[in-house]
Amino acid sequence: MTDDDMDQIFALPSGLDETTLPDLLALAGPSDGPELMRRLIDDIGRVSAGLAAALAVDDHVALRWHSHVLLAIAGTVGAPRAYALAKRLNLRAKEEACVATDPASVELMTDLEKVILRLRQISVEMGMAR
Repeated sequence: MTDDDMDQIFALPSGLDETTLPDLLALAGPSDGPELMRRLIDDIGRVSAGLAAALAVDDHVALRWHSHVLLAIAGTVGAPRAYALAKRLNLRAKEEACVATDPASVELMTDLEKVILRLRQISVEMGMAR
């Protein structure tokens, strides 16, 4: 991946590649799309809360676990910035480095808030919100 590719990834205002999620929801179909969206929002929210708790005490095991789950979710929904930051956090946690003071950790938590907000907005826009 080139520096230009990384610049494009980090420039996404919502943190989402807006083409990936609609494709995923189309695969799920109209009957399962709303449930998939609800689960994605819930799962990212849980991972975000878990990361925040693990960062607060620099728990490397929990950081590795939550960042690993986030890698799968971020890759699926098209959140390349969250994916890249989760990958960095996961590697740093494996090295047992002090992840809590890594600026990428703050960036990741901020990005997750944006991703969750955008997923909720998309859910409303598509008439999937309850």
